[in-house]
This record gives sequence, C-alpha cells and structure tokens, in this order.
Amino acid sequence: MGDSLEILPKTVRSLLNIDNDGIIELCKAGDIPLRQNEHGLTYFTTDDVITLKKLQKIQTETNHKEEKSIKLKNTLKKLPAKKQEQKNISTHQINNDNESVLLLKQITSAVKNIENGFYDKFSSILENKLEYKLEEKLAGLDEVIMDLVKSKSEVEQLRKTIADNTKEIYSLKNELSRYKQVFGKFYVKNEPDDEFNIFND
Repeated sequence: MGDSLEILPKTVRSLLNIDNDGIIELCKAGDIPLRQNEHGLTYFTTDDVITLKKLQKIQTETNHKEEKSIKLKNTLKKLPAKKQEQKNISTHQINNDNESVLLLKQITSAVKNIENGFYDKFSSILENKLEYKLEEKLAGLDEVIMDLVKSKSEVEQLRKTIADNTKEIYSLKNELSRYKQVFGKFYVKNEPDDEFNIFND
C-alpha cells in the first residue's frame, strides 16, 4: 500500500464516469481524505480509487432501490381502496428494501474499518522486520570494520619490519664489501682510517 500511484482527479472521473461533485460525494461517504502532492495537485491513491469504485457500486444499487421504492409508493397511491391488502404487501417490501440499503451502508463502513486495521497491522509488522534486518546488517558491518582496522595495523607492522630488515641487509652488505680476500681463507678489512684487520674465516 505504501507504493500506491498518484492518480489525478481527471483519471478518476474517466474511470468512474462521474464529475467532481460525484467524487466529493463518494469521498464523504467513504471518509476518504483529499490528498495533495508536493506540487499542490489533488490526487488519489490506488486504494482510494478501489474504495471509490466499491462505494459507487453500492450507491448505484442504493439509488436503484430507492427509485424502485418511490415508484412503488406512487403506484400504490393510485390504487383503489379495494387493493389495500396488496398495498400493505408492497409497503412491507419497501421497508425490506430500505433495511437492505441500511445494511449495505453498515457493511461498507465495516469493510473500510477492516481495511484500515489490516493496513496499520501490516505496516507495523513490515517496519519491525526492516528495523531488525537493518540492525543485523549493521552488526555484521561493525565486525568487518574491526577486521579491516586490525588487518591495516598488521600490514603497517609488517611494512615497518620489512623496512628495518632492508636497512639491516643494506648495512651488512656495506660491511661485507669492506673485506677483500688476500689469499686462501684470509681477508683484510678496509677501514676508513686505512687500518687493516686480518682474520680467519
């Protein structure tokens, strides 16, 4: 229901084959609010149009019964006194028709209340489920973020270790390059102050 379309009065008039006054009358009968969109234009939702069509059908049936009732009353007025018994029977039928009309109106109101109750309950259930799913996803996201932070810290530590090892290797290579083989297993070390150290491997 939350995804209902915005249906303009022009379309409603075409669908129901009535004018604006007829639409307003149905809205009052079904307690349907007149909504306005962000542009200030009056519109109806899909559910509104469905309810309007139901109300129009009931109203048509009601008008038909009322017209039938009026015709019967006018006919009875023209009947002679000897047909009083038939008149009483027709009057009873008219009363039954009026009771049917009242019952239809009560049923319409009850259906509207049920629809509203169902919509509210459905919306509440959907909202609770969405909230639960969102919290579940956010909890999982927190764990991923913590793992990323931990991994980044480990990577930085490895980089530092590699940099330290690289410096040490460079220093050892420099130290090694100072030694030159004299003969056999004897080497001499070239010191910056031109002193010579001889050692055996």
